[in-house]
Amino acid sequence: MGGSMSTFGRIEEYFGNKRNPLNSYFAKFAWGWTTFVFSCWLILWAFGTRGNKSSRSIKNLVFGIGGQYIITTLYWIFLVNWFFGPGLFDQIYVSSGGGCYSSAGDMMLTSLNGGTIRSFSECRRAKGSWANGLDISGHCFLLLHSALFLLELIDSAFEIRKESDGLVPTLAFWITVGTGWFLVCLWAVMLFFTSWKFHDYKEIVLGSLFAAAYWISYWTLKNRVSSENRSSTQKKKSRSS
Repeated sequence: MGGSMSTFGRIEEYFGNKRNPLNSYFAKFAWGWTTFVFSCWLILWAFGTRGNKSSRSIKNLVFGIGGQYIITTLYWIFLVNWFFGPGLFDQIYVSSGGGCYSSAGDMMLTSLNGGTIRSFSECRRAKGSWANGLDISGHCFLLLHSALFLLELIDSAFEIRKESDGLVPTLAFWITVGTGWFLVCLWAVMLFFTSWKFHDYKEIVLGSLFAAAYWISYWTLKNRVSSENRSSTQKKKSRSS
């Protein structure tokens, strides 16, 4: 019992350190790793099915996932990095009364040009403290957002694999699926520990809701379009018969 508690304590200590390698080289670059898996997925399609010779269903799948990657990337950028100024999360934080304060916490810092600091990244560069606002966890949002997109890629990779052959697409398939599942599992572990050690429930829920709202909207629209396409196909078949 004592040994298992000691092991868990070491695991907790490892993930509780923001500078651990998994956080420094994976979680902080979550969308970069997501893009890597997406690139392998593209190689699987391009070299495995020879692109223009793939079936109509595979082409529709590729265009759908490709468009989805662009939209999911823009959604992440708008929320976390830039939305006609700072990212939307930073704008919400400042609008709710938050700001960048000195280490003593008694005065609000300004940027080099004398303006108000309006983003977390700018505050960190000024060595200030980002405090007193409604903090939506961009970390929780990104990990969940990335994991859900990776699951879409993994699922579609199996569909493309049915029409692909050759060494390059085989390698691309296994890298897509293997790396994809590794990252999904890693994001789940990182999400658990970052939620436990660094955020309160409100920050976690809000960050997760932004990811969930996007994907629920996407899946609802996807199912509706699929249903309409099936209905249209059935009508054409009934007319031809």
